[in-house]
Amino acid sequence: MIRRLSVAVLLGGAIVALPAVPAQAAPMCKADYYCTVTFYSNAAHTTVIGQRTVDCAGNNSMWGSFSGYETVTNSECSDAVVGR
Repeated sequence: MIRRLSVAVLLGGAIVALPAVPAQAAPMCKADYYCTVTFYSNAAHTTVIGQRTVDCAGNNSMWGSFSGYETVTNSECSDAVVGR
């Protein structure tokens, strides 16, 4: 409590909101694309540890684990697949 109070005093009484944990950026999957995000155990991408897919209808599926080492592939959905 004393530490938080001293930080507020140092900042001129301003209330500062900080996230409890660092935010993790989500890989971008484009709209109207079939997206596959593959997660690896290291920067060399030698071992796949998980995968996330978003299909043309927007359904998500995931297996394995997330990591900071990933590749993203997007394939354009055809009008017949999307049902337009």
